Amino acid sequence: MQKKEKPTVDTSAAPTREQEPIVIRPSGSPISEPIAAEPIVIKPRQEKRAVETQKIQHPTESRQTRAEEPKAEAPAPKPSAPKKPPQKSAAQKRPAGVTLPGSRSSARPQAAPKHPAPGRRTPPKKPLPQPDPVAAELPNNEHLDEALEELIHEEFSAEPLAAEEPLQGGAAPLSEQKQSIFAKRRAHRENASQQNANAMRLIQKKTGLSEDDIAMIFELGYENELSRLVGAETLKRLKYEHLRRNHRAESHHLRTAFGYRNKEYTGAESGEQVLAAYVHDKKRLLLRLFFTSLIVLLLIPMELILPTGGLIAPRLLSALCLALTAIASALSLRQLNAGLRDFLHFAPSPYSVSAVLSVVALIYGSVCVIVAPQTPTVSVFLPVTVSLLITAACDALRLASEMRVFRILSAEGEKTVLDTVEPRKKKLRYGDKIVKIINDDVNENLYAIRQSNQVSGFFRRCNDDSSAVYPFGILLLISFFLTLAGGLVGGICTGSLLSALSAAVSALLFSLPFSSILLYRYPLCLANRRLSHRNCALVGEESVTEYSQRKTVIFRDSEMYTAQKCTQISVRDGDAYRQDMRLAGILFRQMSDTLSAVGQAAPQKARTDPPVSFVRITENGTEAVVDNRYHILAGNAQFLSKNGVRVPKESTDRATRRGSNVSLMYVAIGGVLKLSYEIEYRVAQNFEDMARVLARNATSVAIRTYDPNLNDSFLSAGRPEDAEYVRVMKPGRHEPEVTVEICDSGVVALGNRFDTMRPVIAASVIVHLRRKGFRGLSLAALVGGLLSTVLSAASTVSPTTVILAMLGFQGFSLLATYLGVRSALHSGSAENLK
Repeated sequence: MQKKEKPTVDTSAAPTREQEPIVIRPSGSPISEPIAAEPIVIKPRQEKRAVETQKIQHPTESRQTRAEEPKAEAPAPKPSAPKKPPQKSAAQKRPAGVTLPGSRSSARPQAAPKHPAPGRRTPPKKPLPQPDPVAAELPNNEHLDEALEELIHEEFSAEPLAAEEPLQGGAAPLSEQKQSIFAKRRAHRENASQQNANAMRLIQKKTGLSEDDIAMIFELGYENELSRLVGAETLKRLKYEHLRRNHRAESHHLRTAFGYRNKEYTGAESGEQVLAAYVHDKKRLLLRLFFTSLIVLLLIPMELILPTGGLIAPRLLSALCLALTAIASALSLRQLNAGLRDFLHFAPSPYSVSAVLSVVALIYGSVCVIVAPQTPTVSVFLPVTVSLLITAACDALRLASEMRVFRILSAEGEKTVLDTVEPRKKKLRYGDKIVKIINDDVNENLYAIRQSNQVSGFFRRCNDDSSAVYPFGILLLISFFLTLAGGLVGGICTGSLLSALSAAVSALLFSLPFSSILLYRYPLCLANRRLSHRNCALVGEESVTEYSQRKTVIFRDSEMYTAQKCTQISVRDGDAYRQDMRLAGILFRQMSDTLSAVGQAAPQKARTDPPVSFVRITENGTEAVVDNRYHILAGNAQFLSKNGVRVPKESTDRATRRGSNVSLMYVAIGGVLKLSYEIEYRVAQNFEDMARVLARNATSVAIRTYDPNLNDSFLSAGRPEDAEYVRVMKPGRHEPEVTVEICDSGVVALGNRFDTMRPVIAASVIVHLRRKGFRGLSLAALVGGLLSTVLSAASTVSPTTVILAMLGFQGFSLLATYLGVRSALHSGSAENLK
C-alpha cells in the first residue's frame, strides 16, 4: 500500500509573518507547478465585508466562471492519467484549491509535465499579493477556517439584493430605433417609472422606509443621511420623483390661485414679488369682469326683445347668443377647467357650478341651433353668463381679501401667531422615581400663542377648497335629481324629445343656485376686511376649517393673572437676608411672568442674572439651582415638607383673614426655610370676557405656568362661580419663551396676544353661517325645481316668461344671501370682530 502524502505548503524563501501572506495549495501539487487558480489570501474580517459587495455574483455565474478558468490556464494532463471520478452535486462539491485540515487526499500527487502540450503555452506565474500583517498573526487553523467560510459563501450564497445588481445598460435594439417618436417617449417614461419603482422597492427592502417616510425625510432636509443608505444616484431619482409629485399636487390645488408663480411663500422671500403678481392678476381679472359684463348687457336685448320682434332669423340669433356665451366661458376658462375637473373627480368646488352650467348651455345651444332652430325653446345663454359674471365678481372679492391678508402676513417685525402643539405623553423622573405623568388626549387640538418673525403656507391655505366638497356635492346632487324629474314631466306632458330636453335644462337652471359661490366666498372676505382694522387676519379657507373645530388655546399665565401685591411675612435684616432676597428674586424672574413684580422688588447687584437650572417643576413647587451653587426650593408648605424642610405651622387667625385671591409661598435655600410671602393675584377682566366668548365657539382656554401658586384649586376659589373653566398646564421642564424664526399658521396678528382670538372666533362664525346658508339654498333648490316643473307643464307659458322667472328667482336668492351674510357677521358672536 502506498503511503499517502500530506498537503504541501509553499514555504520557499521563508517569508516572515509580516511580509508575505499564507498561500494554500492543493494536495499533491509540487512547488514548481504553476498555480491554476488564484491563491487564497486570508484578509482580516474588517476588510472582508467591504470587499463582499463587489464579489457577490449569481451562483450560476460563479460556477460557470470557475469551470471555464482551468481550461484556459491549467497545463495539459498526461495521457495515462486516471479517469476523473463522477461529478458531485453542488451541495457536496469541495471548493477547489483547499484541503481541510486533518483530512487525507485519496488522489496520488501528479508530477509536473516536463514538456507542455503542443499548441498550448504555459501561463505565466501570477504575482503574489502583498503581505497582510494582520492575517499573518492568526494561527493556521483560523486561516483555513476563514478561507473555507469565504469560498463556501461565494459558492452557495443566496440571491443577491437588488441594490447590488448592476443596471442593465447598452444600446437600444434596432426594432426600438425604428419606432416612432411617441412610442420612444412612451417607452422612455415607462423605463423611468420602472427605475423609480425599483429604487423605491430597494429603499423599502434595505431600510424599511415607506413613501411617506421618504417624503418626510426630504421635507426635513435629511438628504445626506438618506444618501448614505441608498447611494447618490438612487437619491437623485427619489428626489426628482418627490419634487414631481409635489409639483403635481401644488398645480392641482393652486391652478386657480391668484398671485402664485410656481413658488410657495415661505416668509424668507420679499413680499414685493408676490404683490406684483397680485397686481398683474388684478388687471386681468378686471378685464375679465368688464368683458363678461358687456356680454351680459348684449345678451339682455337678444334674449328678451329680439325674439318677439322677428327682426333676426332664429338660427342666426341663436348662433350669435351661442358665440357670445362661448366667449364669456373662454374668459373664465381656467376657473371652468378647474371646476369641471373637480366635478368629474367627485370633489366639487365653487367653480363647479359655473362649469356645469356652461357645458350644459353650450351643448344645449348647439343642439337647438342645428336640430330645431324654428322651434321656440327656453334660452339658457343669459342665465349662464349671469352665473359667470357672479363668479368673476366673487373672484374680485377674493383677490382683494388675499392682498389685504398678505400685507399683514408679510409685514416687518414680529407677529403673534397660533402654533400647533403636539399632545404630550411622557413620564418625568427624578432619579429612579416617577414624579409626574403627562398624558394629554391624542385627538385633542392644542394651539399655543407664540411670536414669529415669518409665516409660511400662504398659497396653500388660501386655495384649499376641500371644505366646499360636501355642501356643493349636496347641491349638485339635488339639482341632478330635479333635472331628471323636470325632463320626465316635460316629456310626458308634451310628448316631444326636444321639449323634454328643454324642460330638463330649465329645471337645472332653477334648482342650481348661482348664489352658492357668493355664500362660500363672501363671509371670509367680509371677516378679513373687519379683522384688518385690528391688524389681524384669518389666512385662507384651510384656516377656516381648521380653527372652527373643537380646540384648546394655551395662553401664558401672565395674560390671565398678575401678582398685584406681595407681603413678606418673615422680617430679617443683615447681609444674609439681602443675599436670600436676591436669590429669590433671580428665581422668580426666571420662573414665571406672574412673579416678575416680586422679582423686580428684590435687590440686584449685577446687570444680568446668573444662570438658573431647574431641577424639577411640580404642581405645588419648584426646585432649582442658582449660579450652580445655591439650591433653592420654592412652593407651598406641603412641597417643602416632602423635601425635608421644616415649615412652622401657620396660625388659624391669619389663614382665615387671607382672601381667596391670596396665596402663600415659602422659599428654602440650602435646605433651610429663609423667606415666606403672601402674594395677591388679580385676574385680567378682558381674559374672562374672551374665555366666555371662546367657549361659545367650541374653544376652551388653558394657561401654561411655572408658578406653584397657580393650580386648579386656586383658580376655582378665586374666580366667580359662573366663570368658564380654565385648564392649568404645568410643563415638566422649564422652556423659556423664544421667538420662532418661521411658523406655518393660519392666524396672524400684529397687535397684542388677545387679537389672535378674533380670527378664531371669525372661523367659527363663518362655518356656522355657511351651514345655515347651504341648508337654505338646498330648500331653495327644491322650490326652484318645483317651480320649473310647473312652468314646463303649462303649455301657455312662453320661453321669455320662463327666462324672466328664472332670473327673478336667482336674483332673489342672491340678494337674500348677501343680506344674510352681512347681518350674521354684524350680530351675535361676531361683535368681537369689530
